[in-house]
Amino acid sequence: MNMRNRGMLAPLRRRTAWILTGLLLLLPVAVAAQYVQTPQQQVAGVPLHEPVIVEEYGYRLDPPSGWLLTDAEGMRLLSFASPDGSAVVQTMVHEDREFADPAEMLEGIVGPLQAELLDTAGFVYAGREALLADMRFMAGSREVRGYALLLNDPLYPLTALAYVREDGYETYHDFLVSFLDSLSLDGSGDGLPGPMSQFVVPFQPGRRGLSEDSVAVVLELLDTEQEVMIDPHQADAAQVVIDREARLLTAYAGDRAPRELQEIAWERYFRMVWRDNYARLTPVADAWRRAAEESGLERDELPAAVLSWLQDYDYDRPGGVSDFLNPLETIYLEQGDCDSLVLLYAAVLDQLGFDTIMMVSTVHMHALAGVDVPGSGARFPFAGREWLVAELTAPVGLGMIAQDMADPADWMGFVFQRMY
Repeated sequence: MNMRNRGMLAPLRRRTAWILTGLLLLLPVAVAAQYVQTPQQQVAGVPLHEPVIVEEYGYRLDPPSGWLLTDAEGMRLLSFASPDGSAVVQTMVHEDREFADPAEMLEGIVGPLQAELLDTAGFVYAGREALLADMRFMAGSREVRGYALLLNDPLYPLTALAYVREDGYETYHDFLVSFLDSLSLDGSGDGLPGPMSQFVVPFQPGRRGLSEDSVAVVLELLDTEQEVMIDPHQADAAQVVIDREARLLTAYAGDRAPRELQEIAWERYFRMVWRDNYARLTPVADAWRRAAEESGLERDELPAAVLSWLQDYDYDRPGGVSDFLNPLETIYLEQGDCDSLVLLYAAVLDQLGFDTIMMVSTVHMHALAGVDVPGSGARFPFAGREWLVAELTAPVGLGMIAQDMADPADWMGFVFQRMY
Protein backbone atom coordinates (compact mmCIF):
# COMPACT_ATOMS: atom_id res chain seq x y z
CA MET A 1 0.00 0.00 0.00
CA ASN A 2 1.45 3.36 -1.04
CA MET A 3 1.06 5.72 1.93
CA ARG A 4 3.03 8.68 0.59
CA ASN A 5 -0.07 10.37 -0.86
CA ARG A 6 -2.08 10.31 2.37
CA GLY A 7 -0.66 13.56 3.74
CA MET A 8 -2.05 15.53 0.80
CA LEU A 9 -5.65 14.56 1.50
CA ALA A 10 -6.57 17.54 3.68
CA PRO A 11 -5.32 20.25 1.30
CA LEU A 12 -6.96 18.48 -1.63
CA ARG A 13 -10.29 18.50 0.20
CA ARG A 14 -9.95 22.19 1.08
CA ARG A 15 -9.24 23.13 -2.52
CA THR A 16 -12.21 21.25 -3.92
CA ALA A 17 -14.89 22.23 -1.42
CA TRP A 18 -15.91 25.38 -3.27
CA ILE A 19 -16.44 23.73 -6.63
CA LEU A 20 -18.47 20.84 -5.26
CA THR A 21 -20.85 23.27 -3.56
CA GLY A 22 -21.26 25.16 -6.82
CA LEU A 23 -21.98 22.00 -8.77
CA LEU A 24 -24.62 20.83 -6.33
CA LEU A 25 -26.34 24.20 -6.61
CA LEU A 26 -26.28 23.88 -10.38
CA LEU A 27 -27.72 20.36 -10.37
CA PRO A 28 -30.65 20.12 -7.92
CA VAL A 29 -31.75 16.74 -6.61
CA ALA A 30 -34.46 15.26 -8.80
CA VAL A 31 -37.74 13.89 -7.53
CA ALA A 32 -38.13 10.38 -8.90
CA ALA A 33 -40.31 10.24 -12.01
CA GLN A 34 -42.77 7.40 -12.44
CA TYR A 35 -42.04 4.97 -15.28
CA VAL A 36 -45.03 2.66 -14.97
CA GLN A 37 -47.42 4.18 -17.49
CA THR A 38 -51.20 4.25 -17.39
CA PRO A 39 -53.12 4.38 -20.70
CA GLN A 40 -53.79 8.09 -20.12
CA GLN A 41 -50.04 8.72 -19.90
CA GLN A 42 -49.04 6.92 -23.08
CA VAL A 43 -47.19 9.02 -25.65
CA ALA A 44 -46.96 7.91 -29.27
CA GLY A 45 -43.43 7.05 -30.26
CA VAL A 46 -40.71 4.42 -30.41
CA PRO A 47 -39.31 3.39 -26.98
CA LEU A 48 -35.53 3.79 -26.83
CA HIS A 49 -33.32 1.38 -24.94
CA GLU A 50 -29.92 2.09 -26.49
CA PRO A 51 -27.96 5.02 -27.96
CA VAL A 52 -29.18 6.79 -31.10
CA ILE A 53 -26.43 7.22 -33.69
CA VAL A 54 -27.12 9.74 -36.45
CA GLU A 55 -24.48 8.72 -38.97
CA GLU A 56 -25.55 11.22 -41.62
CA TYR A 57 -24.62 14.16 -39.40
CA GLY A 58 -22.04 12.45 -37.21
CA TYR A 59 -23.50 12.71 -33.73
CA ARG A 60 -24.72 10.37 -31.02
CA LEU A 61 -27.29 10.58 -28.23
CA ASP A 62 -28.03 8.26 -25.32
CA PRO A 63 -31.59 9.08 -24.14
CA PRO A 64 -32.74 8.04 -20.67
CA SER A 65 -34.08 4.50 -20.72
CA GLY A 66 -37.70 4.21 -21.83
CA TRP A 67 -37.86 7.64 -23.43
CA LEU A 68 -39.56 7.81 -26.81
CA LEU A 69 -38.53 8.94 -30.26
CA THR A 70 -41.65 10.88 -31.23
CA ASP A 71 -40.56 12.46 -34.52
CA ALA A 72 -37.72 12.17 -37.02
CA GLU A 73 -37.66 14.58 -39.93
CA GLY A 74 -35.07 13.03 -42.21
CA MET A 75 -32.78 12.71 -39.17
CA ARG A 76 -32.18 16.47 -39.38
CA LEU A 77 -34.76 17.16 -36.70
CA LEU A 78 -35.33 14.61 -33.94
CA SER A 79 -37.88 14.86 -31.14
CA PHE A 80 -37.88 12.80 -27.95
CA ALA A 81 -40.25 12.70 -24.97
CA SER A 82 -40.44 11.19 -21.52
CA PRO A 83 -43.00 8.37 -21.24
CA ASP A 84 -45.63 10.69 -19.75
CA GLY A 85 -44.95 13.42 -22.32
CA SER A 86 -43.97 15.99 -19.68
CA ALA A 87 -40.37 16.45 -20.81
CA VAL A 88 -39.19 16.98 -24.39
CA VAL A 89 -35.78 17.06 -26.07
CA GLN A 90 -35.34 18.18 -29.67
CA THR A 91 -32.18 18.22 -31.75
CA MET A 92 -31.80 20.15 -34.98
CA VAL A 93 -28.94 20.11 -37.46
CA HIS A 94 -28.56 23.40 -39.31
CA GLU A 95 -27.61 21.95 -42.68
CA ASP A 96 -26.00 24.31 -45.21
CA ARG A 97 -25.86 27.10 -42.63
CA GLU A 98 -22.91 29.00 -41.25
CA PHE A 99 -22.97 31.00 -38.04
CA ALA A 100 -20.53 33.54 -36.72
CA ASP A 101 -20.85 32.06 -33.24
CA PRO A 102 -23.32 30.16 -31.01
CA ALA A 103 -24.91 33.45 -29.94
CA GLU A 104 -26.15 33.90 -33.51
CA MET A 105 -27.60 30.39 -33.36
CA LEU A 106 -29.41 31.29 -30.14
CA GLU A 107 -31.01 34.33 -31.75
CA GLY A 108 -32.73 31.99 -34.20
CA ILE A 109 -34.42 30.21 -31.28
CA VAL A 110 -35.28 33.02 -28.89
CA GLY A 111 -37.24 35.03 -31.45
CA PRO A 112 -39.63 32.34 -32.75
CA LEU A 113 -40.18 30.94 -29.24
CA GLN A 114 -40.48 34.40 -27.67
CA ALA A 115 -38.32 32.91 -24.95
CA GLU A 116 -37.22 34.61 -21.76
CA LEU A 117 -33.49 34.12 -21.31
CA LEU A 118 -32.67 33.48 -17.65
CA ASP A 119 -28.93 33.01 -18.17
CA THR A 120 -26.40 32.23 -20.91
CA ALA A 121 -22.75 31.22 -20.92
CA GLY A 122 -20.29 30.23 -23.61
CA PHE A 123 -17.75 27.40 -23.42
CA VAL A 124 -15.78 25.01 -25.64
CA TYR A 125 -16.80 21.41 -26.26
CA ALA A 126 -14.77 18.96 -28.39
CA GLY A 127 -12.99 21.90 -30.01
CA ARG A 128 -16.24 23.65 -30.98
CA GLU A 129 -17.61 26.93 -29.74
CA ALA A 130 -20.65 26.19 -27.60
CA LEU A 131 -23.26 28.05 -25.59
CA LEU A 132 -25.71 26.98 -22.90
CA ALA A 133 -28.87 29.00 -22.27
CA ASP A 134 -31.33 28.64 -19.39
CA MET A 135 -34.70 29.76 -20.73
CA ARG A 136 -38.46 29.88 -20.20
CA PHE A 137 -41.11 30.00 -22.94
CA MET A 138 -44.62 28.91 -23.90
CA ALA A 139 -45.11 25.55 -25.64
CA GLY A 140 -48.70 25.69 -26.78
CA SER A 141 -50.69 26.58 -23.67
CA ARG A 142 -48.02 25.37 -21.25
CA GLU A 143 -45.23 27.39 -19.70
CA VAL A 144 -42.04 25.39 -19.91
CA ARG A 145 -38.47 25.78 -18.74
CA GLY A 146 -35.25 24.17 -19.85
CA TYR A 147 -31.96 24.51 -21.68
CA ALA A 148 -30.76 25.27 -25.17
CA LEU A 149 -27.37 23.76 -26.02
CA LEU A 150 -25.81 25.22 -29.16
CA LEU A 151 -22.73 23.68 -30.78
CA ASN A 152 -21.20 25.62 -33.67
CA ASP A 153 -19.75 22.69 -35.60
CA PRO A 154 -18.08 23.85 -38.86
CA LEU A 155 -19.91 21.19 -40.91
CA TYR A 156 -23.21 20.67 -39.12
CA PRO A 157 -24.07 23.25 -36.43
CA LEU A 158 -26.38 21.60 -33.93
CA THR A 159 -29.01 22.88 -31.50
CA ALA A 160 -30.43 20.75 -28.70
CA LEU A 161 -33.46 22.04 -26.82
CA ALA A 162 -34.49 20.27 -23.59
CA TYR A 163 -37.52 21.45 -21.64
CA VAL A 164 -40.35 20.45 -19.33
CA ARG A 165 -43.47 22.14 -18.05
CA GLU A 166 -42.63 24.55 -15.24
CA ASP A 167 -44.29 22.51 -12.49
CA GLY A 168 -42.21 19.45 -13.45
CA TYR A 169 -38.85 21.23 -13.65
CA GLU A 170 -37.37 19.87 -10.41
CA THR A 171 -38.66 16.37 -11.16
CA TYR A 172 -37.14 16.20 -14.62
CA HIS A 173 -34.13 18.50 -14.31
CA ASP A 174 -31.62 15.66 -13.93
CA PHE A 175 -33.15 13.86 -16.92
CA LEU A 176 -32.79 16.93 -19.13
CA VAL A 177 -29.18 17.51 -18.08
CA SER A 178 -28.34 13.83 -18.49
CA PHE A 179 -29.88 13.72 -21.97
CA LEU A 180 -27.87 16.75 -23.11
CA ASP A 181 -24.72 15.38 -21.48
CA SER A 182 -25.06 12.19 -23.53
CA LEU A 183 -24.46 14.09 -26.77
CA SER A 184 -21.20 13.44 -28.60
CA LEU A 185 -19.96 14.68 -31.96
CA ASP A 186 -18.30 12.70 -34.79
CA GLY A 187 -17.01 10.06 -32.42
CA SER A 188 -14.44 12.44 -30.93
CA GLY A 189 -16.61 13.01 -27.90
CA ASP A 190 -17.32 9.38 -27.11
CA GLY A 191 -14.37 9.01 -24.77
CA LEU A 192 -14.59 12.50 -23.29
CA PRO A 193 -16.84 14.00 -20.62
CA GLY A 194 -20.13 15.20 -22.11
CA PRO A 195 -20.95 18.81 -22.97
CA MET A 196 -22.84 19.53 -19.73
CA SER A 197 -19.95 18.16 -17.68
CA GLN A 198 -17.44 20.20 -19.68
CA PHE A 199 -19.61 23.28 -19.30
CA VAL A 200 -19.13 23.03 -15.53
CA VAL A 201 -15.47 21.92 -15.54
CA PRO A 202 -13.59 22.25 -18.85
CA PHE A 203 -11.69 19.14 -19.91
CA GLN A 204 -8.62 19.01 -22.11
CA PRO A 205 -6.60 15.78 -22.48
CA GLY A 206 -3.01 15.81 -21.27
CA ARG A 207 -1.15 17.93 -18.76
CA ARG A 208 -2.03 21.18 -20.51
CA GLY A 209 -5.60 20.71 -19.34
CA LEU A 210 -4.76 20.33 -15.64
CA SER A 211 -5.73 23.02 -13.16
CA GLU A 212 -3.20 24.68 -10.89
CA ASP A 213 -4.71 22.73 -7.99
CA SER A 214 -3.60 19.38 -9.43
CA VAL A 215 -1.42 17.19 -7.25
CA ALA A 216 1.21 14.61 -8.15
CA VAL A 217 0.47 11.06 -7.03
CA VAL A 218 3.11 8.33 -7.17
CA LEU A 219 1.80 4.90 -8.17
CA GLU A 220 3.86 1.87 -7.21
CA LEU A 221 3.33 -0.35 -10.24
CA LEU A 222 5.24 -3.62 -10.43
CA ASP A 223 8.79 -2.69 -9.38
CA THR A 224 8.54 0.89 -10.67
CA GLU A 225 7.26 4.24 -9.47
CA GLN A 226 5.06 6.18 -11.88
CA GLU A 227 3.80 9.71 -11.34
CA VAL A 228 0.32 10.78 -12.41
CA MET A 229 -1.43 14.09 -11.82
CA ILE A 230 -4.83 14.16 -10.11
CA ASP A 231 -6.95 17.25 -10.76
CA PRO A 232 -9.44 17.68 -7.89
CA HIS A 233 -11.83 19.63 -10.11
CA GLN A 234 -11.99 16.75 -12.59
CA ALA A 235 -12.61 14.35 -9.70
CA ASP A 236 -15.48 16.48 -8.44
CA ALA A 237 -16.96 16.80 -11.93
CA ALA A 238 -16.85 13.01 -12.29
CA GLN A 239 -18.58 12.56 -8.94
CA VAL A 240 -21.37 14.95 -9.94
CA VAL A 241 -22.09 12.83 -13.03
CA ILE A 242 -22.03 9.59 -11.00
CA ASP A 243 -24.45 11.00 -8.42
CA ARG A 244 -26.73 12.57 -11.04
CA GLU A 245 -27.02 9.32 -12.95
CA ALA A 246 -27.68 7.45 -9.69
CA ARG A 247 -30.58 9.81 -8.98
CA LEU A 248 -32.03 8.92 -12.38
CA LEU A 249 -31.95 5.24 -11.42
CA THR A 250 -34.40 5.88 -8.58
CA ALA A 251 -37.07 6.50 -11.23
CA TYR A 252 -36.84 2.82 -12.20
CA ALA A 253 -36.51 1.27 -8.74
CA GLY A 254 -38.96 -1.15 -7.14
CA ASP A 255 -42.38 -1.15 -8.79
CA ARG A 256 -41.71 2.07 -10.70
CA ALA A 257 -40.58 0.14 -13.78
CA PRO A 258 -40.63 -3.46 -15.03
CA ARG A 259 -37.54 -5.61 -14.47
CA GLU A 260 -36.43 -5.41 -18.11
CA LEU A 261 -36.47 -1.62 -18.08
CA GLN A 262 -34.58 -1.58 -14.77
CA GLU A 263 -31.75 -3.59 -16.34
CA ILE A 264 -31.70 -1.27 -19.37
CA ALA A 265 -31.52 1.73 -17.02
CA TRP A 266 -28.57 0.18 -15.17
CA GLU A 267 -26.81 -0.40 -18.48
CA ARG A 268 -27.22 3.25 -19.45
CA TYR A 269 -26.01 4.32 -16.00
CA PHE A 270 -22.72 2.50 -16.49
CA ARG A 271 -22.41 3.75 -20.08
CA MET A 272 -22.69 7.35 -18.91
CA VAL A 273 -20.21 6.88 -16.06
CA TRP A 274 -17.82 4.93 -18.31
CA ARG A 275 -17.77 7.60 -20.99
CA ASP A 276 -17.38 10.45 -18.50
CA ASN A 277 -14.35 8.88 -16.81
CA TYR A 278 -12.61 7.19 -19.73
CA ALA A 279 -10.28 9.98 -20.87
CA ARG A 280 -9.70 11.11 -17.29
CA LEU A 281 -8.04 7.71 -16.71
CA THR A 282 -5.77 7.74 -19.77
CA PRO A 283 -2.76 8.93 -17.68
CA VAL A 284 -3.19 5.87 -15.45
CA ALA A 285 -3.21 3.52 -18.45
CA ASP A 286 -0.13 5.32 -19.78
CA ALA A 287 1.58 4.80 -16.41
CA TRP A 288 0.92 1.06 -16.70
CA ARG A 289 2.41 1.02 -20.21
CA ARG A 290 5.58 2.62 -18.89
CA ALA A 291 5.72 0.28 -15.91
CA ALA A 292 5.29 -2.82 -18.08
CA GLU A 293 8.02 -1.67 -20.45
CA GLU A 294 10.45 -0.77 -17.68
CA SER A 295 9.90 -4.03 -15.80
CA GLY A 296 9.76 -6.30 -18.84
CA LEU A 297 6.21 -7.51 -18.12
CA GLU A 298 4.62 -9.41 -21.01
CA ARG A 299 1.38 -8.03 -22.40
CA ASP A 300 -0.68 -11.10 -21.46
CA GLU A 301 0.37 -10.64 -17.83
CA LEU A 302 -1.16 -7.17 -17.56
CA PRO A 303 -4.74 -8.18 -16.55
CA ALA A 304 -3.46 -10.12 -13.53
CA ALA A 305 -0.96 -7.39 -12.61
CA VAL A 306 -3.54 -4.58 -12.72
CA LEU A 307 -5.93 -6.77 -10.73
CA SER A 308 -3.34 -7.34 -8.00
CA TRP A 309 -2.59 -3.60 -7.81
CA LEU A 310 -6.23 -2.68 -7.19
CA GLN A 311 -6.85 -5.56 -4.79
CA ASP A 312 -4.33 -3.87 -2.49
CA TYR A 313 -6.64 -0.85 -2.15
CA ASP A 314 -8.77 -0.57 0.97
CA TYR A 315 -12.41 -1.56 0.56
CA ASP A 316 -14.61 1.37 1.48
CA ARG A 317 -18.18 2.32 0.61
CA PRO A 318 -18.56 6.10 0.37
CA GLY A 319 -22.32 6.13 0.97
CA GLY A 320 -24.47 8.91 -0.45
CA VAL A 321 -26.95 8.71 -3.29
CA SER A 322 -24.67 6.65 -5.54
CA ASP A 323 -22.47 4.83 -2.99
CA PHE A 324 -19.90 4.98 -5.81
CA LEU A 325 -16.60 6.86 -5.51
CA ASN A 326 -15.23 8.38 -8.71
CA PRO A 327 -12.09 6.61 -9.99
CA LEU A 328 -9.74 9.60 -9.70
CA GLU A 329 -10.48 9.89 -6.00
CA THR A 330 -10.27 6.12 -5.71
CA ILE A 331 -6.68 6.35 -6.93
CA TYR A 332 -5.87 9.31 -4.71
CA LEU A 333 -7.27 7.72 -1.54
CA GLU A 334 -6.25 4.18 -2.50
CA GLN A 335 -9.70 2.98 -1.54
CA GLY A 336 -13.07 2.27 -3.09
CA ASP A 337 -15.94 -0.17 -3.29
CA CYS A 338 -16.58 -2.85 -5.90
CA ASP A 339 -18.16 -0.45 -8.44
CA SER A 340 -15.30 2.05 -8.23
CA LEU A 341 -12.62 -0.62 -8.52
CA VAL A 342 -14.31 -2.47 -11.39
CA LEU A 343 -14.73 0.75 -13.40
CA LEU A 344 -11.09 1.69 -12.83
CA TYR A 345 -9.86 -1.81 -13.68
CA ALA A 346 -11.93 -2.03 -16.86
CA ALA A 347 -10.99 1.46 -18.10
CA VAL A 348 -7.27 0.84 -17.65
CA LEU A 349 -7.39 -2.58 -19.32
CA ASP A 350 -9.54 -1.28 -22.17
CA GLN A 351 -6.95 1.39 -22.95
CA LEU A 352 -4.29 -1.30 -22.84
CA GLY A 353 -6.19 -3.23 -25.52
CA PHE A 354 -8.23 -5.78 -23.52
CA ASP A 355 -11.99 -6.22 -23.91
CA THR A 356 -13.81 -6.03 -20.58
CA ILE A 357 -17.30 -6.16 -19.14
CA MET A 358 -18.86 -5.23 -15.82
CA MET A 359 -20.90 -7.82 -13.94
CA VAL A 360 -23.48 -6.55 -11.45
CA SER A 361 -25.64 -8.60 -9.09
CA THR A 362 -28.61 -7.21 -7.17
CA VAL A 363 -28.80 -10.63 -5.50
CA HIS A 364 -25.33 -10.33 -3.97
CA MET A 365 -25.12 -6.50 -4.04
CA HIS A 366 -21.73 -6.80 -5.68
CA ALA A 367 -19.85 -6.02 -8.89
CA LEU A 368 -17.13 -7.95 -10.70
CA ALA A 369 -15.20 -7.48 -13.93
CA GLY A 370 -14.89 -9.89 -16.82
CA VAL A 371 -11.91 -10.01 -19.19
CA ASP A 372 -11.72 -11.72 -22.58
CA VAL A 373 -8.35 -13.45 -22.10
CA PRO A 374 -7.14 -17.06 -22.01
CA GLY A 375 -6.83 -18.76 -18.64
CA SER A 376 -8.47 -21.20 -16.28
CA GLY A 377 -11.18 -20.44 -13.76
CA ALA A 378 -14.75 -19.22 -13.56
CA ARG A 379 -16.17 -17.65 -16.70
CA PHE A 380 -19.30 -15.61 -17.27
CA PRO A 381 -21.16 -16.25 -20.55
CA PHE A 382 -22.33 -12.96 -22.04
CA ALA A 383 -22.72 -11.34 -25.47
CA GLY A 384 -21.45 -14.42 -27.27
CA ARG A 385 -18.22 -14.72 -25.27
CA GLU A 386 -16.94 -16.40 -22.12
CA TRP A 387 -15.43 -13.76 -19.81
CA LEU A 388 -12.82 -14.67 -17.21
CA VAL A 389 -14.02 -13.32 -13.87
CA ALA A 390 -12.00 -10.72 -11.94
CA GLU A 391 -12.82 -10.13 -8.25
CA LEU A 392 -11.49 -6.71 -7.19
CA THR A 393 -12.22 -6.76 -3.46
CA ALA A 394 -10.38 -9.92 -2.38
CA PRO A 395 -6.76 -11.08 -2.95
CA VAL A 396 -7.59 -13.86 -5.41
CA GLY A 397 -6.38 -14.58 -8.92
CA LEU A 398 -8.20 -14.15 -12.20
CA GLY A 399 -11.00 -16.68 -12.58
CA MET A 400 -11.61 -17.01 -8.83
CA ILE A 401 -15.06 -16.28 -7.36
CA ALA A 402 -16.80 -17.15 -4.10
CA GLN A 403 -18.77 -20.38 -4.44
CA ASP A 404 -22.02 -18.78 -3.26
CA MET A 405 -21.73 -16.14 -6.02
CA ALA A 406 -20.84 -18.48 -8.87
CA ASP A 407 -24.30 -18.87 -10.45
CA PRO A 408 -24.29 -16.84 -13.73
CA ALA A 409 -28.07 -16.37 -13.39
CA ASP A 410 -27.43 -14.00 -10.47
CA TRP A 411 -25.50 -11.53 -12.63
CA MET A 412 -26.20 -8.86 -15.23
CA GLY A 413 -23.48 -8.12 -17.77
CA PHE A 414 -22.63 -4.73 -19.26
CA VAL A 415 -20.27 -4.39 -22.21
CA PHE A 416 -17.97 -1.39 -22.06
CA GLN A 417 -17.69 0.38 -25.41
CA ARG A 418 -14.19 0.74 -26.83
CA MET A 419 -13.75 4.50 -27.06
CA TYR A 420 -10.58 4.95 -29.10
